[in-house]
Amino acid sequence: VNPHWAMRRSKRGAKARQRNGGLGKRKSRRLEEEEEARATFLGRGEALDEEISSEEDEEDAQEKFEAVDPQEEAVESIEATRLRLARQLVAETRARVDDSSDEEEVAEALGEETRRRSLAGAARSASVVGSMKGHRGPVTCACLRGTSAVSGSKDNSVLEFDLESGKRTRTYLERWPARASEAVEAARGSVEGALAPRQSHEAEVLAVAANAEHLVAAGGRDKLIHVFDSRSSQPARSLRGHGQAVTALQFTEDGDLLSASEDGSVKVWRDGLVYSETLFGHSKAVRSLDCGRRPVTGGADATLRAWKLHDETHLVYRAHPGTSVDACFALSSDSHVSAGDDGCVSLWSAQRKKPVAIRRAAHGGPPASPTWLTALSGVRDSDLVASGASDGRLRLYDASDDLRPVLDFPCAGVINAIHATPDARHLLVAASHEHKFGRWIRRAPAPNALLLFRLTFDDPALS
Repeated sequence: VNPHWAMRRSKRGAKARQRNGGLGKRKSRRLEEEEEARATFLGRGEALDEEISSEEDEEDAQEKFEAVDPQEEAVESIEATRLRLARQLVAETRARVDDSSDEEEVAEALGEETRRRSLAGAARSASVVGSMKGHRGPVTCACLRGTSAVSGSKDNSVLEFDLESGKRTRTYLERWPARASEAVEAARGSVEGALAPRQSHEAEVLAVAANAEHLVAAGGRDKLIHVFDSRSSQPARSLRGHGQAVTALQFTEDGDLLSASEDGSVKVWRDGLVYSETLFGHSKAVRSLDCGRRPVTGGADATLRAWKLHDETHLVYRAHPGTSVDACFALSSDSHVSAGDDGCVSLWSAQRKKPVAIRRAAHGGPPASPTWLTALSGVRDSDLVASGASDGRLRLYDASDDLRPVLDFPCAGVINAIHATPDARHLLVAASHEHKFGRWIRRAPAPNALLLFRLTFDDPALS
């Protein structure tokens, strides 16, 4: 030790002790703080060394001591704890979202923490309560429109059914060989490379979507998107822009229409009628599309992509290497689920590049060739996820418990589409005897129909 430096330190300590009456600086300050705290606790800031000269003074001091209600202190402690936890939740939410996020995105993420429902753990059974038939060919797609269901088929038709009665209520596109309306046929004839006379496979319907108002959209092999007015069942417009088959359609919460295609692009149509922009990113065909608060798409390039339309950016997840992401579902704005022909169901978070949970061989099968997963759905802002596969079975998972299977029940044929009602009481399933994109898998005895399943839960309020 440097003697000169040690001498300076000893002189400083001596001067400090002299100033503080022989006590060290830290010790003196600590004693002063304790005296002030005790004086404040007794009330009115009296000195602690004040002498008590009579019994009355003792009673006054006791009253001062009892004036502080322990319950009030406990209430204040609880409120302080709540405030601390709330601030901690806000800080954690801000840390999860990226730096470019605004206050609305943070508020949106905070809202999801409180409104997320727990359903999967209470699921008990499922049973078929309705069957809707009308297509001659395989049913490839379906969607919900209020109390109705809209479906498309390889027989070129688009039909609407009533969920309660199971009866067909509207026909938007006729079944082949009947011709569609003059407007639709004229639009098909204007597509570059169109063949005449038209064959049935050239107009297969691969995607349908409906909004909360009165629009119904359908797309397929003819590379067009036909938008219909549900009030009259007549075509309102045929949208051109994709260079290959339209594989998926979805309306956003803002009323815009998103379309995916085998040309690798995703297009946005303002109000479902006017072209707005094209989203590029996939290097191969886009196989699946779903719109929650943020759209997600899956492609044959083995990626899952979550799009931020306002920022014109997107997140890329290497979902299923070497395979195709044939199904995806937006569980919430920052949680997504994907599945493909590798038999895996993967749960993703917007804050991680790797999956939060993976359920391998979700529907069984040999390790070298697990069962092909063909459809995904669930209830938004909850923990309930449903998958369908080429084995004709439906499975439900608990997203909050590493995609733990909670229910497994048989369906029929190849499941090409699943849609859950917002109240989680029903599942709409499009079942067919072959896959929507080809004939690699065939289940001959299976019907081409829409099946309505009713879910029951342990909680009577959910059932």
